[in-house]
Amino acid sequence: MDIFLRIARMCRPHRKHFFIGMTALILANATRLVIPLLAGMMVDQVIEGGQLSRLLPLCAWILGLTFLRAGMNYLRGLQMEQLSQDFVYDLRTGLYQHLQEMPYRFYDDNYVGEIMSRMTGDIEGLRNLLAGGVVQLAENSIWFFGALIMLFTLNVKLALVLVAFAPVVGVVA
Repeated sequence: MDIFLRIARMCRPHRKHFFIGMTALILANATRLVIPLLAGMMVDQVIEGGQLSRLLPLCAWILGLTFLRAGMNYLRGLQMEQLSQDFVYDLRTGLYQHLQEMPYRFYDDNYVGEIMSRMTGDIEGLRNLLAGGVVQLAENSIWFFGALIMLFTLNVKLALVLVAFAPVVGVVA
């Protein structure tokens, strides 16, 4: 847990990218949750209800939300990648400074190639964690809890049945 706090402290100077990226992530996932509702309205009102005048506005909303989601996903990817690149730059610079201050005895005991290889792999792993891992965790959490809230808003009985089976599905998965 201490390592995550250290990573968070190192990301603090770049928090603007993090907050913009997370806001874009939330907006993108909100559109993912609203589009099925619009599709349901389309089925209920246009197909079953025969209100053909509602077709174009609903299609326009779905198309607009799809473009918004695409733009928000692009912005999220851009900001989180910028965060990870800035983090890696700071980390590499700090490590380089640290290696410059090490005594010569350290380099007698450790191979420079091994140090560089280890640093390269570890730094790239941290970059992937920031650019992809954090985003996936946040996205899946927002998607899960958002869908759960929508289910309870639409039909409480059906939502309770689904929640009752969720642990079984989780164990099997």
